[in-house]
Amino acid sequence: MTALLDVSADVELAHAAALLEEAATTLAAVDVAALTGIGTGEHLLRLQRAQRQIDAVTSATMVKFARSSEWEIDGARHAVAWLEGRSNDSAGAGRRLLGRARGQGPAGGCLS
Repeated sequence: MTALLDVSADVELAHAAALLEEAATTLAAVDVAALTGIGTGEHLLRLQRAQRQIDAVTSATMVKFARSSEWEIDGARHAVAWLEGRSNDSAGAGRRLLGRARGQGPAGGCLS
């Protein structure tokens, strides 16, 4: 009997990342200098909450990726090297991300 992969979480993450990219583009276009200052604190708090959620999922995904050895397919020696080679981040940034992620422990089951 052949087991089927449950890719629903993969599809969900891909969809959420696409929505996030769209939202980030919209945010980047905001003229912050033109804000009135009314409600700016609330906006800041909302952005911080969203950033913490993004950071948690990013960290959990980094650990999952590092454990998967998927990075070997592209000839990378480790996950951090793969990330450095495909992003604008330094190896140090990748190591910090992985270190933070490993230090957080399970985040809603995302690190399993």
